[in-house]
Amino acid sequence: MIKLESERLNLLPLQAKHLSLAVDNYGEMQSELGLSVSNTILDDEMKYAMKVRLQKVSEDNKNYLWLTNWAIVLKEENRIIGFIMIKGCPNENGEVIVGYGIEEMYRKRG
Repeated sequence: MIKLESERLNLLPLQAKHLSLAVDNYGEMQSELGLSVSNTILDDEMKYAMKVRLQKVSEDNKNYLWLTNWAIVLKEENRIIGFIMIKGCPNENGEVIVGYGIEEMYRKRG
């Protein structure tokens, strides 16, 4: 599996099967990724985001890295603490729109 890594974090791009699992069984998705299962339910907003990303990835799987949600994994706990979403492939200037969310208890830690 592709991942980006820093000293404290791993960023994992979710494949279509992971996005689908996240909607249906978030705990199972975490287990399949080899992560600690900390939360087994996504809120409605995050479920919707996963469904939208799943549709985008299904329509253009070769560009899934630009279309999927990326899990932010805290190495120390081996758990998902948030997600990054890139809203499509780069434009003619190489620009993309990036959104992210971090669980409140993990914010402001650098």
